[in-house]
Amino acid sequence: AERALELAAMAVLAERGGDGAGALADLTEARRHAPDDELLLGEQDRLLALLDQGPARLALWRHEAARRAGGEPRARAFARAARLAEEQGQRDLAVELLRGALVAAPGDEEALDDLARLLAEVPSPPASEALRARIVLYGHGAEHATDPARRAAYLERMAL
Repeated sequence: AERALELAAMAVLAERGGDGAGALADLTEARRHAPDDELLLGEQDRLLALLDQGPARLALWRHEAARRAGGEPRARAFARAARLAEEQGQRDLAVELLRGALVAAPGDEEALDDLARLLAEVPSPPASEALRARIVLYGHGAEHATDPARRAAYLERMAL
């Protein structure tokens, strides 16, 4: 943990000195020493965004999703990776990642809504397959919704 703090301090100095790549290298090494440090993760993500390294950001969050224990933390990492994949034009990957989020946290309403939105935009497969996927998705949402109004909304969407 002490080495991680040293590397994080070096990253701050490198960034202030205009060496974004050096700062990123220091943060990456710091995370090896403290992989569960959320602050380091956030800084690494911020630097990757600043350096316009979208594919590396996506890889970072996919790795986080695979590394984290199940439940909400894993679902959040999957959802973050899905947003990045969608921003990079990788819609199919975004759908796959959101499905992973729902496996990790079946009641995650944000992931369910994002997945429904992406499935509603499906231009390539036959309409019947897309419709079937949305019905299954809304059925999943209705089954796991804790809010009665939300459950009713999912059931209504299934009927339409």
